[in-house]
Amino acid sequence: MKKILISTISSTLLVTSLSANSSEKNLFASIQYGFTHINNDKKDTAGTVSLIEEQDSSSESVNLEFGYEYSKNIDLSVNYQLVSSDDVDLNNIYLQSKYKFENKNFTPYVGAILGYSELKWNKAPINTLNNDTKSSSYIVGANAGILYPMSNSTDLVLNYTLAYMGHKAELSTTSTNNADLKHDLLNTVSFGIRFNF
Repeated sequence: MKKILISTISSTLLVTSLSANSSEKNLFASIQYGFTHINNDKKDTAGTVSLIEEQDSSSESVNLEFGYEYSKNIDLSVNYQLVSSDDVDLNNIYLQSKYKFENKNFTPYVGAILGYSELKWNKAPINTLNNDTKSSSYIVGANAGILYPMSNSTDLVLNYTLAYMGHKAELSTTSTNNADLKHDLLNTVSFGIRFNF
């Protein structure tokens, strides 16, 4: 976690220093609200483990982005995403790069993300005490979206992100009944506003 925070701070300082040397408005920030599907999969490794209830895969998310327009076609940014469902919360911090395509009326883009993800259970999946309640993992993925200009300083954002994570909770009811509960794919559709400085 410390390495991720140091990387994030370093990236932010780099972005700030680069923008200080430019007379153009190259910094931007955005806030987005989204709907997310968290893929989860239970696999028994010994015996059989029954969950208290079916896991909730639908959730809501909020994404904060701070970035730098490196060139006319390339954006670099640092993002924080909170994903919240009845069962789990995800805190994701990641770096993102986007390639923007030129268009008169709107700007389509594709991009990639790489960062750190932390999962915390809001309620236990089974009625035993000796089970994982937290998990940390890398997060890697791709996204695509559209920027639609409202003015010189604001854009509407529509974004889709597909991300892969490696979260795994080890569940055990007895010494002979064990299972792994994985949260691996994150599908997010979000919309919001981008401010250009």
